[in-house]
Amino acid sequence: MSSPGSPSDTIETIAVIGAGTMGHGIAQVAAAAGFRVLLSEVDRESLARGVRKIESNLAKGIQLGKLTEDDRDRTLQRIHGTTKLEECAAGDLIIEAAPENLDLKREVLRQLEATSGRPFILLRRCPLPR
Repeated sequence: MSSPGSPSDTIETIAVIGAGTMGHGIAQVAAAAGFRVLLSEVDRESLARGVRKIESNLAKGIQLGKLTEDDRDRTLQRIHGTTKLEECAAGDLIIEAAPENLDLKREVLRQLEATSGRPFILLRRCPLPR
């Protein structure tokens, strides 16, 4: 068993599944905090829309004097977009922010379990019935 703070206990990469209403904001905050972020969406158009929302949020932060252009650039450099859910299995922490569809959420979990060769932490926006 590893000791607290050892590399195996450190979260370096956060995967966010869904770049919509909540997902893009979660990805932005995680990247701004210094984490590498994998942002996943079902198609390139949805992914691009999520990234544009992040860019817009960061631009507003610059306008309000809360962020610098360097802050924006560092945040965006930490975000890697993907349309391949299996890439999210590389996350140390996986945050599911998919639409409220129970079958979809179950399928996401099944795919992550099938592709991840190691334990991971999965956070969901809502509990699943047992």
